[in-house]
Order: sequence, then structure tokens, then C-alpha cells
Amino acid sequence: MTATPAVSFERRVANGDSLRGLLVRLPVGDRILAALNGRFSFVVVDLVNGPYSEVDIAGLVDLARGQGLAVIASVDASSGPPVVGRLRRLGVEGVVRDGSVHVTIGGRETVRALQVVHSLGQLRRLLANGAPLVAVDMDAAWAAMLVSFAEEAVSPPEREALVMLPGMLGDARVFDGVAEALSALDRHAACRPQRIDLDDTIAGIADSVLVMSPQRFAVVGHSLGAIVALEVYRRAPLRVTRLALLNASPRAASAAQLAAWTTLEERTERGDFSTIVVEQAAINVGQEGEQRLIDLWADMARRVGPQGFIRQLNAQASRPDSRPVLGDIDVPVLVLSGSADDVCPVELQAELACGISAGGGTVIHETIEGAGHMSPLDHPAEVAAHLNTWLRPRTTE
Repeated sequence: MTATPAVSFERRVANGDSLRGLLVRLPVGDRILAALNGRFSFVVVDLVNGPYSEVDIAGLVDLARGQGLAVIASVDASSGPPVVGRLRRLGVEGVVRDGSVHVTIGGRETVRALQVVHSLGQLRRLLANGAPLVAVDMDAAWAAMLVSFAEEAVSPPEREALVMLPGMLGDARVFDGVAEALSALDRHAACRPQRIDLDDTIAGIADSVLVMSPQRFAVVGHSLGAIVALEVYRRAPLRVTRLALLNASPRAASAAQLAAWTTLEERTERGDFSTIVVEQAAINVGQEGEQRLIDLWADMARRVGPQGFIRQLNAQASRPDSRPVLGDIDVPVLVLSGSADDVCPVELQAELACGISAGGGTVIHETIEGAGHMSPLDHPAEVAAHLNTWLRPRTTE
């Protein structure tokens, strides 16, 4: 028999009730919803970063109703009344736009903030603090669970785990060429790329990396990923065995950067993300970059999506000034620059290396001739060679 909540989902949202949900992407199997067994109140189907299928949406609505779950849809900020009306006719009870849930009761719209997390620990903390609407990203939670179950299988004790953090609007493919080149060398580590587009602060991203990483690991970060890597070390210095910082700056955001990121966020919210991707691909890869690399960068950016981009822009704005604490780093550090990097010039990376060495830390600063800001893409073999040297176990003195 179909389960029916005593009070409608819309009314509970309007009342400000504390509700937990699950963020999914189509298609969704009935076993997943059945396993929830009354522990969640709603399902968010992500139509921004996931596929759109009205057949699958209608099927999800039927499955969810059988479990007493409301279905709401995460839509692009530019989605107007026709899109929302069509989703309503499919049985969707509300929409998520710009990080907020919109429901309508009696012709009046109620808006409530939605927080998306990717671990049950984060969910419990937010609910304990009275957050009204929280959804667990199923894909991210599933990945975290697999890491916890298969840590030793994925990263045998004799091979150091190498957590790899891409830059803004990048994904694991940033490191594909590097990982392939490393495999042809004397590999000392198991490559484990992670996402950095699920949180909107540097601290939040760092916490997520730590949740999904083994107890001890090396970390390589590119650009924004390197800023996250420094925060990871600050939060858990005893877990990090070594740091590689590629095309990175140790500085906090400048006024000019903050203004530029605000403009990008405003344009994204207006639905201009596709144009931004084209522009940023040319900036990051370089006007003279290979077309296949520009296309790859753009595809990665589209995979991150507009909401992921907004979260990363907000994280960029929150990044700390690392210079005062660089001298505290006491693990082997590789700082890697591109001589043609116009986004993060070599001078900023030299400042990073000098700050570490001034505190007595072990650091090597290398510059790859001809490499731009996307050195892992345009010079993967050279990056891999430097990483391979950095990964070699330290000799006992």
C-alpha cells in the first residue's frame, strides 16, 4: 500500500521542520529507495549535473511515493515556470534553485535553504545543529563508503596512497596523463583522484578530502587543489606524508580576484555558464594550447557544472593566507611551476617554496619549461617525472 505522510512535504517545509533527504541522479533503482526504510523524508533528483529523463522522473516519483518520500528536482537557475510546471505534472513536489528549496502552497511560494553533504557524519552534525533541510549526495557517500571498506585493497601497504586534487573546474582527468606516465616509471604510490566541487569553503573541502582518504597519504594538488592540500596538511599534519603543490599561490584572495569571482558567480546565476566555460578554457589552457586540451578542459568544467562552479568560487573567496604557516611544514614538498603560467606566475610559487624552506622544511622548486597553468595536461610526462622523484622513500640517515 502507498505510504502517505500525515502532513504534506510542502507544509513541513513551510513550517521549517528539520528534514533529511537524499540527492540522486537518474536513473534510480527501487532497491535504493527501499533501503531507506523511512529514514529520509525526500529525494532530490539532480537535473543540473545529471541526466534528464521524464520517463525516469515519473518512475522515481512512483517509487518514492511507495516509500512515503517526496521528490523535488534540482534545476538550473534559469529554469522558468514552463519547466517547473512540467515537472509538477510529473509529480515533483518542489524544485531546488540556487541552493534553496521552492515549494508552493495555495499559490504562495515558500523558500528554504538546502544544504548538501556527502557523509553521514556531516548529516548528523547539521541535523544536531538544527539545519532544516539537509540532503546526502548518494554518489559521494557511496564513494566514501567504498574507500573505507577497500582502503587496503586499493592502496597496499607497500605503495603509498597518492591523493590527487584537481584545480577549479577540473576533475580526475586532469591527472590521467600524469598517472599513465607514473605507471611507466618505478611507481611508489597508488593514484587516488578526488573531487573538490562538493563544498563551498576551503575548510569544508579539506574536511571532505580527509574523510575520503586513508589514514596516511601523500597529496598532490593543482592550483585550487594545492590550496586545499595546504589546508589538509594544516588540519591533519600527522596523516600527510608529503606534499606536491602544482601551479599554486600561497596568498589569500586579492581584491581584484574577489571582484572577478563575484562577476563570474553573477554571470553563472544568470545562465551564462556555457560562455564562461569557453572563456576559462582559453585562459587556463592558453590561447596557443592544443585544441584537444581546450576541449578536454571544457568538458571537465561542464561535468563540474554551474552549481559546482559557484561552490568553488565561494571556496576561493574563503581561502586563507598560507604564508604565515608555511614554515611549519615538515614533510617533503615539491613545488612545481610552469614557465608559461600566466594565471599563477612562477614568482608566486617561488614565494611558496621560500616560505617552506625558511622554516627549515625540505622543499624542491622545479619549473617546467614551456608549461602553462595546466601543467598536468600539457606536460604530463615531465610532471610525472618530478612526482616520481618526490615519491621515492627517504633514505635513513
